[in-house]
Amino acid sequence: MWFKILFIDKVELDRQRLLRDLQREINQLYRDLNERTRQLDEAQSKLQELSATPDENNGSACKNTDQETNEQWRDLRVDFELDEQKDYELCALRSQIAEYQKKLRDAEEAHKQELKSVCEKASATAQYNVNLDYLANGFLPKGKQDLNDSNSSLAEPTEAEYLRNVLYRYMHERETLGRESVTLARVIGTVARFTREQLNAVVAKEEQRNHGWVEGTVQGLISTAASLTSR
Repeated sequence: MWFKILFIDKVELDRQRLLRDLQREINQLYRDLNERTRQLDEAQSKLQELSATPDENNGSACKNTDQETNEQWRDLRVDFELDEQKDYELCALRSQIAEYQKKLRDAEEAHKQELKSVCEKASATAQYNVNLDYLANGFLPKGKQDLNDSNSSLAEPTEAEYLRNVLYRYMHERETLGRESVTLARVIGTVARFTREQLNAVVAKEEQRNHGWVEGTVQGLISTAASLTSR
């Protein structure tokens, strides 16, 4: 499972790197916005000072004041436009961050599900391909060896599928299997989690039946051969 750990670590590192980069951009935009806000406050303060100038300063200075006021308003409009642009960029970046975070979470979840699916398929394949001789000896894979557990059931789909195939062959080809029917009986009992006593009884009965069938077949062949010889 080391490859799974390395893969998850890489995903996490990429996610952290992306978030750090986006956070730096956000911080820079905040600094720019604060600077624009400061400039706007200064411009508004100057406008207030100009509007509070006494009338006796009118005359030639009034013209200059009007010009300065116009320039201040022009600068103010520019500042507002810049602030609006910064606000728009900041909102866009926030939306982009949220979108990236969602994509990252989705990708990470997809990778986890893919790894889980691969591991489950590999485990199912390994269990389905359990050696027949191993089962015939009355053993189950580790973690399932308690044959005396009366509460156990065929919870594993691969075990149910395997048992179904073995049962079909045992019931359909029983008379033609010979000694292999004893092996299949042992496999069925093992997968079905018979107790030791039940398993031994079934195997003994199958061996007895198989032995009787063989003797009957041999005796029949001998009788047939004798009958043919006497003719």
